Amino acid sequence: MKTVLHYTGIAIIIILSFLGYSSNFYPLLSSDDAIQVLMIHDFKLPHDFYFWGQDRYGSLIPLLGQIFYRGLGLSPLTSESIVHYLLLIAGYFAFASFFKSKLCRLILAVAWFFPPFHLIDFLRGNIGLEYSLLATGIFLINKLNENAFRENRLRLHLLLLFITILFILATWVSDLAAISIFLILMLQIYFGKFARGSKSGVLFNWKPAIYYLFSGILI
Repeated sequence: MKTVLHYTGIAIIIILSFLGYSSNFYPLLSSDDAIQVLMIHDFKLPHDFYFWGQDRYGSLIPLLGQIFYRGLGLSPLTSESIVHYLLLIAGYFAFASFFKSKLCRLILAVAWFFPPFHLIDFLRGNIGLEYSLLATGIFLINKLNENAFRENRLRLHLLLLFITILFILATWVSDLAAISIFLILMLQIYFGKFARGSKSGVLFNWKPAIYYLFSGILI
């Protein structure tokens, strides 16, 4: 019963946030918000690889928005809202998995989906998307330590592939993600080599991880 109430509370927080802060309902849309909606309406690669006329801020939302706009026939505004919040929700649950306390997860949900007004760009802009992708990548890295993935080569390769893709997308969305990814990998190497007293870390023992690492850096 407590688990049901817990997830019901989180669902209510997400729904209220969507009704207040998604592009479909937010009354203070800026030009940065508008450009993503317009790009969904007229999305063409490679011209729209980045925001119009810029060499930064990858257009991940306009790309994924095609699923709802062209695939399901929703409006560009609704498509942007859904994709944006799906990424934020994925990021939240990835971060929430690092907490054991249900109370901490609820507090995180409030902070994540209802930030102070002067931090609203975290929710509305690319920073929140970058963090969501990074958090999901870290969540999957933690899965590498589970026996089910160590013993199954196919699962291992799929997991490493997804991690690589997520980190590439995070860097595409915001170049600053490269610094965070570097620190994440350095910590993974450190704790794999020293903290456990043996070479049991992902980047030390598993040759596939090395291949995906350098492939991701090259891409």
